[in-house]
Amino acid sequence: MQYYPKRPISVSIAVVLGSIGVFIVFFSTITTFIASAEIKELAQSGLFVLLFSLIQLYILMGMWHMKKMALIVYTALYISILLFGVNHWYSLIMPIFVIAFGYLHYRDMK
Repeated sequence: MQYYPKRPISVSIAVVLGSIGVFIVFFSTITTFIASAEIKELAQSGLFVLLFSLIQLYILMGMWHMKKMALIVYTALYISILLFGVNHWYSLIMPIFVIAFGYLHYRDMK
Protein backbone atom coordinates (compact mmCIF):
# COMPACT_ATOMS: atom_id res chain seq x y z
CA MET A 1 0.00 0.00 0.00
CA GLN A 2 1.34 3.40 -0.96
CA TYR A 3 1.63 6.07 1.72
CA TYR A 4 0.29 9.55 1.07
CA PRO A 5 0.94 12.49 3.36
CA LYS A 6 -1.95 13.45 5.63
CA ARG A 7 -4.31 15.61 3.63
CA PRO A 8 -5.41 18.86 5.32
CA ILE A 9 -9.16 19.40 5.48
CA SER A 10 -8.87 22.58 3.39
CA VAL A 11 -7.26 20.65 0.51
CA SER A 12 -9.98 17.98 0.78
CA ILE A 13 -12.69 20.63 0.63
CA ALA A 14 -10.96 22.41 -2.27
CA VAL A 15 -10.67 19.19 -4.30
CA VAL A 16 -14.31 18.29 -3.67
CA LEU A 17 -15.42 21.81 -4.65
CA GLY A 18 -13.18 21.67 -7.71
CA SER A 19 -14.78 18.38 -8.73
CA ILE A 20 -18.24 19.88 -8.28
CA GLY A 21 -17.13 22.83 -10.41
CA VAL A 22 -15.97 20.45 -13.16
CA PHE A 23 -19.39 18.80 -13.25
CA ILE A 24 -21.23 22.13 -13.23
CA VAL A 25 -19.20 23.50 -16.15
CA PHE A 26 -19.48 20.22 -18.04
CA PHE A 27 -23.25 19.94 -17.73
CA SER A 28 -23.93 23.65 -18.32
CA THR A 29 -21.82 23.61 -21.47
CA ILE A 30 -23.45 20.45 -22.77
CA THR A 31 -26.96 21.80 -22.15
CA THR A 32 -26.04 25.05 -23.89
CA PHE A 33 -24.88 23.20 -26.96
CA ILE A 34 -27.87 20.86 -26.93
CA ALA A 35 -30.09 23.94 -27.03
CA SER A 36 -28.25 25.22 -30.10
CA ALA A 37 -29.25 24.07 -33.56
CA GLU A 38 -25.71 23.38 -34.74
CA ILE A 39 -25.04 19.65 -34.42
CA LYS A 40 -21.49 20.04 -35.78
CA GLU A 41 -20.74 22.66 -33.12
CA LEU A 42 -22.14 20.34 -30.47
CA ALA A 43 -19.93 17.48 -31.57
CA GLN A 44 -16.72 19.53 -31.61
CA SER A 45 -17.29 21.53 -28.44
CA GLY A 46 -18.87 18.68 -26.52
CA LEU A 47 -15.86 16.48 -27.21
CA PHE A 48 -13.48 19.23 -26.08
CA VAL A 49 -15.45 19.82 -22.87
CA LEU A 50 -15.56 16.09 -22.12
CA LEU A 51 -11.81 15.72 -22.66
CA PHE A 52 -11.04 18.83 -20.61
CA SER A 53 -13.30 17.63 -17.77
CA LEU A 54 -11.62 14.22 -17.68
CA ILE A 55 -8.18 15.86 -17.53
CA GLN A 56 -9.33 18.10 -14.69
CA LEU A 57 -10.71 15.17 -12.72
CA TYR A 58 -7.46 13.25 -13.18
CA ILE A 59 -5.45 16.22 -11.92
CA LEU A 60 -7.80 16.65 -8.95
CA MET A 61 -7.26 12.99 -8.06
CA GLY A 62 -3.54 13.73 -7.94
CA MET A 63 -4.20 16.66 -5.62
CA TRP A 64 -6.37 14.40 -3.46
CA HIS A 65 -3.26 12.23 -3.07
CA MET A 66 -1.19 15.34 -2.23
CA LYS A 67 0.96 15.37 -5.37
CA LYS A 68 2.86 18.61 -6.03
CA MET A 69 2.93 17.98 -9.76
CA ALA A 70 -0.88 17.84 -9.87
CA LEU A 71 -1.10 21.29 -8.28
CA ILE A 72 1.47 22.70 -10.70
CA VAL A 73 -0.32 21.25 -13.75
CA TYR A 74 -3.70 22.44 -12.44
CA THR A 75 -2.31 25.96 -12.02
CA ALA A 76 -0.77 25.94 -15.51
CA LEU A 77 -4.04 24.70 -16.97
CA TYR A 78 -6.00 27.60 -15.52
CA ILE A 79 -3.38 30.18 -16.44
CA SER A 80 -3.68 28.98 -20.04
CA ILE A 81 -7.47 29.28 -19.81
CA LEU A 82 -7.10 32.89 -18.62
CA LEU A 83 -4.75 33.67 -21.51
CA PHE A 84 -7.11 32.23 -24.13
CA GLY A 85 -10.24 33.76 -22.67
CA VAL A 86 -13.05 32.49 -20.49
CA ASN A 87 -16.59 31.94 -21.70
CA HIS A 88 -18.10 31.66 -18.23
CA TRP A 89 -16.78 33.72 -15.32
CA TYR A 90 -18.11 31.17 -12.82
CA SER A 91 -15.84 28.52 -14.30
CA LEU A 92 -12.91 30.22 -12.53
CA ILE A 93 -14.34 30.50 -9.01
CA MET A 94 -13.72 26.92 -7.91
CA PRO A 95 -10.21 26.67 -9.47
CA ILE A 96 -9.12 29.80 -7.62
CA PHE A 97 -10.03 28.18 -4.30
CA VAL A 98 -8.39 24.89 -5.29
CA ILE A 99 -5.16 26.64 -6.28
CA ALA A 100 -5.11 28.90 -3.21
CA PHE A 101 -5.68 26.09 -0.72
CA GLY A 102 -3.26 23.85 -2.61
CA TYR A 103 -0.42 26.34 -2.38
CA LEU A 104 -1.14 26.98 1.30
CA HIS A 105 -0.19 23.34 1.87
CA TYR A 106 2.40 22.98 -0.87
CA ARG A 107 5.13 22.06 1.64
CA ASP A 108 3.06 19.12 2.87
CA MET A 109 2.74 17.61 -0.61
CA LYS A 110 5.16 15.13 -2.07
